Amino acid sequence: MGTKYQSYPEYISSGTEWLNVIPSHWFSLGLGKVVEFMNNGSSATQIEEVEEAVKVTRIETISSGEINEEKVGYVRPLDISSRFLLKEGDIQFSNINSLSMVGNCALFNGEQELYAGMNLLHIRPEKTRIAPKYMLYQFKTKWFRNRVEASAKPAINQA
Repeated sequence: MGTKYQSYPEYISSGTEWLNVIPSHWFSLGLGKVVEFMNNGSSATQIEEVEEAVKVTRIETISSGEINEEKVGYVRPLDISSRFLLKEGDIQFSNINSLSMVGNCALFNGEQELYAGMNLLHIRPEKTRIAPKYMLYQFKTKWFRNRVEASAKPAINQA
């Protein structure tokens, strides 16, 4: 009896310069193909914490790379649309910040009611195509962070 050796897969172009080739049974999809939506968070005016206020994310909320409930903002319920309500697996992505912090992101675990706030992108992964944690890990790679920083437009104290 002979031993069967598995042959190496055929390779095809990845379509990206930095990756070169990939096995032919792999496929790549652009970000637009793996998200339900990607929108700016609410620009509702923040208020002091009061009983009837709802919590919103802000840049400080994700500055550690995780959702920090102690650093949320507050808005009046009538000032914010339900379309900003975060669902488990949503990602908050800093698109306006200092150059070193642009691209900072955090995954929402769904444990509390929280709305997407100002200066953060609200990204909802298409869970049938990509695991939210995997998307988050991709956003946190050095390669992705370098791409974000390279494409950011510097301004005074912000990018």
